[in-house]
Amino acid sequence: MSMPTGGMRGLKIDPLAVMFCAVVIPPRDQIDEGSIVNALRAHPLVRDARVHLRLDSTGRPRVDAFVLPTSNIQLDSTAATAIDRAHVAKWRKLSEVSYSNLDSAVDPRANVPARADLNLAGWTSSYTGQPLPEWEMAEWVEQGVQRIRSFGAKRILEIGCGTGLLLFRVAPYCEEYWATDFSSRVMDYVQRHVSAQSYLAHVNLRRAAAEDFDALPQGHFDLVLLNSVVQYFPGWAYLADVISKSLRALRPGGVVFIGDVKDLGLLEAFQLSVVLHQAGDEQAIKTLRALLPGRMEMNSELAVAPRFFRLLGSHLPMVSEVVVQPRRGRARNEMNRFRYDAWLRIGSGHGGRSVEHRDWPESWTLQSLEHHLRSMPASRCAFKSIPNRRTVDAIRALEAFRRADDATSVGDFRKLIPTMPAHAMDPQDLWDLGEALGRRIHIDCSTHANCGTFDLISEPQGEDLATDLPSLDPLTLEKGDAQDLSYLTNDPARKTRLQAMEAPLLEFLRSKVGSQYAARVIVVEDFPPAAS
Repeated sequence: MSMPTGGMRGLKIDPLAVMFCAVVIPPRDQIDEGSIVNALRAHPLVRDARVHLRLDSTGRPRVDAFVLPTSNIQLDSTAATAIDRAHVAKWRKLSEVSYSNLDSAVDPRANVPARADLNLAGWTSSYTGQPLPEWEMAEWVEQGVQRIRSFGAKRILEIGCGTGLLLFRVAPYCEEYWATDFSSRVMDYVQRHVSAQSYLAHVNLRRAAAEDFDALPQGHFDLVLLNSVVQYFPGWAYLADVISKSLRALRPGGVVFIGDVKDLGLLEAFQLSVVLHQAGDEQAIKTLRALLPGRMEMNSELAVAPRFFRLLGSHLPMVSEVVVQPRRGRARNEMNRFRYDAWLRIGSGHGGRSVEHRDWPESWTLQSLEHHLRSMPASRCAFKSIPNRRTVDAIRALEAFRRADDATSVGDFRKLIPTMPAHAMDPQDLWDLGEALGRRIHIDCSTHANCGTFDLISEPQGEDLATDLPSLDPLTLEKGDAQDLSYLTNDPARKTRLQAMEAPLLEFLRSKVGSQYAARVIVVEDFPPAAS
């Protein structure tokens, strides 16, 4: 008979449970403990299990099963849908509170009434808790608008329009603009301001959750937008479902644009950068190590690895192109450093033509690239794995943090972080260089673990990237199971899923041990090695 040693994180056990080794255990011939463990381990919700036998306070034999869940908790469709809806409802409730005084909102940056087309309610810095500077937000909006308008879409559907930061700037340039949001207060606010402008008469507003496409036309739109929205989704399956529905709403050649996505591969580096910003020089690294896991576990927003979109798109025959790019702009804030844009284009099968490439030389600077491009004005060139100057410091800080001694002070630790490598490039510098030289600069992170590195293609302006996109890695069927992309996102609703596991597992356990045994299932995230 084995029992756990050490502590189980977050696990509360009644005194009898920890004293069961001192009471009479039911005879082993009445129950096969090994068979129960093996049966639980074979259950699709369970990664590992341990079973403990004891007598409860009434003398009845009891089976306690401690189970570790799988990384991708696949509940039955009814339970999974209920959890997703509850997660979305939670965000809807928070949204209604955040937007409770939209029309009377005052911009705290200038203490003046907020502009209807630039209502920045809720946009605060994770580092300071203060509103983000208006110039940074204005740049973030305008750069997003430029990228969206570059698709030349005439019929647009925006999922999660919020206060209309994109709508008021993009709608005037298209023939149809449909917009949805799950917040009734937001929809009322946008409707009032849309109705007041005759040039927005072609805007169609509907209150709906992101997954609700029932009242929307299919095969109709040139562009479906989900900008700064997917972080509120409950998990990867919900995201994949919304993308699939969005693709079906497109006309041939249309694009699904997913903007301002939190980068899963940079999430820990981001959280550490926040902790370091808020820490005093005298604090010990040990203190920060205690804080960081809590910040990661408390994260209730969806983060997605760039490869998620490539892998998903490669398994959808209608998708011909997948692109993941860093955000445009000069501001060094959390949106430009730790978030990215992605888009999927539909067409006739997987497309793209390969381009010969070379690794990015570690000795190169921006001036080296400029000299190289000027020497070959009519040729295409491509480079792989260029370090992103916006994020390399946070990545190196995380690497140093993992090696640092607990007793090291934060002040001393800051001195240990490696300096910025000269060959790291800011994507905006590259785009600006291309514009100055009359060349197209195409940047893509879709094959990388995060946007801390990216690939680059440069070619003369005469080449039409919009219709004949070259690629270092043309979109082919990627290795990996598109039915389980859980490892490419976090799971904001995981705690709710863990709770929902207990009922079906308890029913399963009772079916194995019979009615003469009391049974209990305890779902834990980890347990220590057993001691005999």
